[in-house]
Amino acid sequence: MSVMTYAQAALTALRQEMERDPLVWVLGEDLGPEGGVAGQYLGLQQLFGSIGVSPDVAQRIAEGMRDALAQPGTPNAPDNPPLMPQSVAQLTWLGIDNDAIQRMSPYVVLLPGATPVNVNTAPKEVLAAAIPNLDLGTAQHLVQLRQHAAFKDVAEAQAQVPNVPIDGRRANTRSSYFVVRGRLRLADHALEERSLVVRRGLDMVTLWRERVNSEEPGP
Repeated sequence: MSVMTYAQAALTALRQEMERDPLVWVLGEDLGPEGGVAGQYLGLQQLFGSIGVSPDVAQRIAEGMRDALAQPGTPNAPDNPPLMPQSVAQLTWLGIDNDAIQRMSPYVVLLPGATPVNVNTAPKEVLAAAIPNLDLGTAQHLVQLRQHAAFKDVAEAQAQVPNVPIDGRRANTRSSYFVVRGRLRLADHALEERSLVVRRGLDMVTLWRERVNSEEPGP
C-alpha cells in the first residue's frame, strides 16, 4: 500500500477517474485563495494570475460546470442550468466575460479527460502553473532550451531544473490532444476554423470544430 498525503490522494483519484470516464470533470466550490482545501486547484489560479485573469474566475468556472452537470431534482440543482461548455469560447455560457476569455484562449483548452502538459509545447505561463515551485524565469529557460532541441523525455527536462521536481503525471513530452487551426481568405472575407482532435491508437478523432467568419480590410 502506497503512502501519500491527502492532496496527493485526491489528485491521484481525480486523475484515475478522469482517465477512466471522459464524462468526469473536476468541479468544486472550495477553490479559495489557497487553491482548495488541499491545493489541488492552485495551478489554475496561478495561471490566471500570471495572464491577467482574476483568480476568482476559476471558482466561477467550477461553479458553472457544476451547475451544468447537476441532475434535475438533486439537491442544489439550478432551475435553469447552463449548457456544458466544450471550448473556451463557450465559457460565456457560464457568465465569463469576453476579456477573460480572450486572455485565457492562448493558454487554456477544455479537455474531456486529464492529461499532462507537454514541456515541449506549453507556454512558460502554463509550465509554471503546472509544475509546482517552477517560477516564470525558469520556465522561460526551458522554453529557450527546447527551441534548439526538443526534450526527448521528462528526465532530460528535469536535468535542466534539478531543484524543481517534475511529476510525469503533470508534465511530460507526449501529447494526446491537439488544437488544429486553419484559415481561408477569399477577397475581403476570411474563414477561420479551429478543431480539437485526440489521438486514439492510430486514429485521430475530432472532438469539436469551431468556425468564425470575419471581414478584412482591403489592401
